[in-house]
Amino acid sequence: SIQDVGWYGPGLIVLLNGLLIIPFGLPFSIMEMAVALLIPQFLYAAFINFLSMLVGTSVCFVLGKYVIKNQIQSVLAKQKIYKVIEELLRQKPLRFSLIFRVLLLPYVVKNYGLSLPDHITFSIYLPAATIVAVFYGLIETYIYQSAGNLSNILENSNNFQIIFNLGTLGMSVLLVVYIIWYTKKFIKKLE
Repeated sequence: SIQDVGWYGPGLIVLLNGLLIIPFGLPFSIMEMAVALLIPQFLYAAFINFLSMLVGTSVCFVLGKYVIKNQIQSVLAKQKIYKVIEELLRQKPLRFSLIFRVLLLPYVVKNYGLSLPDHITFSIYLPAATIVAVFYGLIETYIYQSAGNLSNILENSNNFQIIFNLGTLGMSVLLVVYIIWYTKKFIKKLE
């Protein structure tokens, strides 16, 4: 397993996710699932996913703010919704950074989109990213580990444990569905 190689295995996963997968917009969810299934300790797996998200979002901030800002802004400047989001971020930067991060949009859109406005500094960007990364890291790791262990949960547990685990998994899925609904509602409202 990954833990058998000491800190090298998890460290390599964090670097792979943080320096390649997230900044290049590749499917990070697949890597989150792999971590959740390969590392049986829930909090350890969630911590690796959380750390990966923080490294990746920090790299995206630096790239978006200082390296590829003009290229991204030239594309987004044509979008009416981006101008509305930028104005909301100007009014209440931390609040709308959090709301924008919770919306179910691709990571690459959230990470680079929030790095562009001049008034969004790293001291606003990182706390919003951290709060949401903790939330998503825990929920997604739990969902992936539960789905991977569903047959074991059903076979080796008492009735209360089965009901609790399935209820928690169900509530997690419902929370994701609610966030999807809220995202659609929020974007429609902006338009």
